[in-house]
Amino acid sequence: MDELIASGQIPLPDCIKMDIEGGEARALAGAKSWLARAHPKIFLAVHGRPMHKQCTELLEAGGYQIEVIDWNGVGEVPNNPDLLAF
Repeated sequence: MDELIASGQIPLPDCIKMDIEGGEARALAGAKSWLARAHPKIFLAVHGRPMHKQCTELLEAGGYQIEVIDWNGVGEVPNNPDLLAF
């Protein structure tokens, strides 16, 4: 994604919804540069605790605030979260 944005092939997004069946950490790592620059809102579905941990660590290192929402809609959603994981 960094390459596509740097080359002007796609614009910087302001919101991302990601559910790629276990590849989320790799995708986030590949978007590290523009995530730091644009800091878009992210809606992220993770698959398993190890993936949740990897993604959380990557995003928190980039200054993201994490809020977890489960699939039942239970959980308090902050007014301005950076990441919503479900």
